[in-house]
Amino acid sequence: MSAEIAACRDRRTLQRGAKLAIATVLTFAFFSILTTVVDNTVRRDHWHTTALLAPTPFNTYSLQAERWWQGHLDLGQLCDSCQQHLYHRCQDFYGLELARFNGQYFNSFPPVPTATHFLLYPIFGLHQPDRVIGLLYLLTGAVFLALFLMRHMNERAAIFWAFFAAFGSNFLPITVHGGIWYLAQNMAFMFCCLALWAIDSPKPKLWPSAFLFWALAVGCRPFQAIYLPLLVWWLWRNCKQYASDHNDVPSAQGRIPHKIFVYCIIPVAVVAIALMSLNFARFGNPLEFGHNFLPEMLNAPYGQFSWRYAFISGNNQAASNLAAVLRLPNIEGGQLIFPAFDGFFFPLANPIFIAAYASVFALVRKQKIEDREHGIERERGFFWMVLGLSTLQMLLFLFHTSNGGWHFGVRYFADAIPFLVLLILARKKTAPRIADMVLFVLAISLQIYGTLGWLGDWWR
Repeated sequence: MSAEIAACRDRRTLQRGAKLAIATVLTFAFFSILTTVVDNTVRRDHWHTTALLAPTPFNTYSLQAERWWQGHLDLGQLCDSCQQHLYHRCQDFYGLELARFNGQYFNSFPPVPTATHFLLYPIFGLHQPDRVIGLLYLLTGAVFLALFLMRHMNERAAIFWAFFAAFGSNFLPITVHGGIWYLAQNMAFMFCCLALWAIDSPKPKLWPSAFLFWALAVGCRPFQAIYLPLLVWWLWRNCKQYASDHNDVPSAQGRIPHKIFVYCIIPVAVVAIALMSLNFARFGNPLEFGHNFLPEMLNAPYGQFSWRYAFISGNNQAASNLAAVLRLPNIEGGQLIFPAFDGFFFPLANPIFIAAYASVFALVRKQKIEDREHGIERERGFFWMVLGLSTLQMLLFLFHTSNGGWHFGVRYFADAIPFLVLLILARKKTAPRIADMVLFVLAISLQIYGTLGWLGDWWR
């Protein structure tokens, strides 16, 4: 009997792997076609190639990796290589968002994504395939998000929601662009999905890795730190559930050792110490990674963060941040025109928000959410925590002097997507309905149209 059970489990694992592999290959092919179409659409006098294997001129992670190999923390004298590899306005470096400190130039973005370019530098040098790197981050995140969801729903539904979250959202156009701003977001998405997969694992040995992935996500996008309470609560619940499931097992085998909490703290501490040491070595402040030394931040009317930005337009913005994420597109000359700066109506920009928020209605009807097929139970407070933390994150983004700048959609809010997908589990039936499929088709169509319009310079 045990052999039959093992064989059945192996077959199911192979089926899951095959479905994920098919979805991944089809997505890679779709992305390759999209980058080719965009590459033949953009204006060469304004923009650069978006070919799949071409480097982007906006990636200072490659320059940072080069300097690390040379034993330096700063970016050195950039103008010679800038004219070939970076944005053409190298004389003032404004487009590169470089931090100026003590007469030196530094990468002003959190440094974790540099690790990938550091490892690839001996192979590609400064000509790294940034779009492929960003796509692999996104695909890896989608695969592990699907693996996580497969513990709570059938394979097809899990793949649908995971790839909806990754490619039916603003992650698609920013991946086609491939610039430094967006590589960090893609990598953070990947690590957040890995964290969800690890913390939900039935194997206690994987739980500490969830905190490692979370710490690395924070090293890409600092506001992902907001979700630490969710992981801590999840860990506590795991330990409680594990003890309950093994109450008839001898204590040495049936209880989670208290060291599990130490094992969770260690990777967080290692990542935090490494990042803070790098910050201190560059800027003399363990909490400063460079953004406060950008010219645009130094000239911002209320500093980098202020509640005023949510309600008052500033820093050459046409609208306040709150107004920007609530405005609708226009129709001009029969063409649908989206704002190319600072975003627009955020549920339209990322339709996965609509599906996630629609799932919240299940919380009103039930005190507890049960998935009988998999035998798990989620307290209603779990979903309210997810909703509350994601809302808090988006509110804090509204306090930033920039609302994402030049991009399609509301890319800052996309950071919440890995966690908002959790709200789908509140549904009584997690399988996608016809309305969800229609929403997915509309989402993909919108992202394709937005990518072409944004990078094709239709809306300037």
